[in-house]
Amino acid sequence: MQPEPSVPQAAAPVTPPAKKSSNALWIVLVIVLILAVAGVGFWGYQQSAALKATQGALTTLQGKYDSLTAEKNTLSSNLDATTAELGTTKAELEKTKADLATTQGDLKTAQDKSAALEKTIEKARKYAGIIKGIWVDEDSFSDLGIKVNATDDAALKSKFEAFDDSRSASDFGALLEYLYTIMVDVLK
Repeated sequence: MQPEPSVPQAAAPVTPPAKKSSNALWIVLVIVLILAVAGVGFWGYQQSAALKATQGALTTLQGKYDSLTAEKNTLSSNLDATTAELGTTKAELEKTKADLATTQGDLKTAQDKSAALEKTIEKARKYAGIIKGIWVDEDSFSDLGIKVNATDDAALKSKFEAFDDSRSASDFGALLEYLYTIMVDVLK
């Protein structure tokens, strides 16, 4: 066999410059990866801080909610108690109104009785004035006539005129009897 002629081998291309470019690419990728991990870590830290702040706010709000719920329950109880008290007060007011109406009716009745009593007293005063004029003051007939006319009593006027005309003891007795009868009736 024949020896094979040796073929001169061609020089292999230099790969070291390619190796440098590959290392630089890896370095850039590692730096980008480190920056990405750092960014994700920083973002995670921020999210964790925001989550903690949100949880704190949630706890605060839950406390306020519980406080407001307790206050609402207290206010509801107070409202129920106040409503019951208002009902009682309203019933008392209605009773007081009824009592007031009764009292006003009683007052009106008392005022009417008082007015009637005042009229009776005035009437008795007029008749007593006539009797006093006859026995104590010994008024003249004209003074007695004025007092008799002030009574607006037709029967008394008639008896007085009969006595004034006759000046008899029987007419005087009839006049006195009428006056005493009227006084007894008035003072009952």
